[in-house]
Amino acid sequence: MRHPFLLTGIALLILVAVAGCGREAAEVLPPETSETPPAGPVGEMLPADLADPEPEEALEDCPFECCSAGHGYVEKPCSKGLTCYEFVCQKPKCPFECCTDPQYRAKTCEDDYLCVGGDCLQKDTDSDGIGDVDERNLKTNPEERDTDGDGLNDYLEAMLLESDPTEVNTDGDRYDDGEDPDPTRVNEADIVVKTANLQYSVFSENLDAFAEAVLAVCTLPPCDKDAIRERIDEDEKLYAMSFDALIANQGDDYSSFVDFAPVIMVMQGKEKDIIWTGNTEEFGRLDIYGSVQKSYSQTLTVGDFLRLDDPFLLKLAHEKRIILLEDVRNIEYEEFP
Repeated sequence: MRHPFLLTGIALLILVAVAGCGREAAEVLPPETSETPPAGPVGEMLPADLADPEPEEALEDCPFECCSAGHGYVEKPCSKGLTCYEFVCQKPKCPFECCTDPQYRAKTCEDDYLCVGGDCLQKDTDSDGIGDVDERNLKTNPEERDTDGDGLNDYLEAMLLESDPTEVNTDGDRYDDGEDPDPTRVNEADIVVKTANLQYSVFSENLDAFAEAVLAVCTLPPCDKDAIRERIDEDEKLYAMSFDALIANQGDDYSSFVDFAPVIMVMQGKEKDIIWTGNTEEFGRLDIYGSVQKSYSQTLTVGDFLRLDDPFLLKLAHEKRIILLEDVRNIEYEEFP
């Protein structure tokens, strides 16, 4: 009579073999029994999942302060807040440029730098907005907010105005940087002199006599001026003139003085010739946008016209008319190089 347990074991082996042929089947476990399952036929190996697993190699105890998994020792963790690094319990590495937070390992900045919020920033000893390293490059004093003492701090001059923080007067004009509206550009006066309101009258009888004398003497060039003087007194009046001169400062600085000379010119065709030059006028200080007006009156005599070249004299003698112009020359005022 066959043993019922032997038949059941054989049936289970048949089911496992069928599942191994590639057909998916539910795992069938043998019924619980206190007896040891029989081995397969002699020389036949049991499936790997039914074989006894090889025992794992035992890990040595951690001989250091700490051991992390995967280093060949039994894991030995650090206390809370520390990490195991090279078998030593330490704080986490600093993830920033620098660290002062006690939860991370300390990481300092170079000299002349401070750790602020994880960044290394230049020290600013004088609190003027420029770091000490940059101040040394600018040749400014890192311990003085206003190196040159002109009333402007170093940051304002170097970074905004672009003036020299080591020079009291960057542009070399009369104003120090602290009072100069533009410390990088020379402030200077710009004096303009204009004339206007020219009026003149003619002494007709004297002009006729002068014309006759010129025509009588100047038959052939050159004209004998002395011979003309013998015919008419050189103090005889020919023209009376008046005009105004307006002097204005259109610059951005005052001038402590203004000098110029008024002149009267005659014009024949495209040619101009000065017939009279007045005395140099000397004015005092002329402020920004300041102006002053000066009126002139002058009488032109025979002697004034005898200083003209022969062509001018002959044209005046023939036409008995002439164009007179007023002007100013030799304008001088205070300027900076």
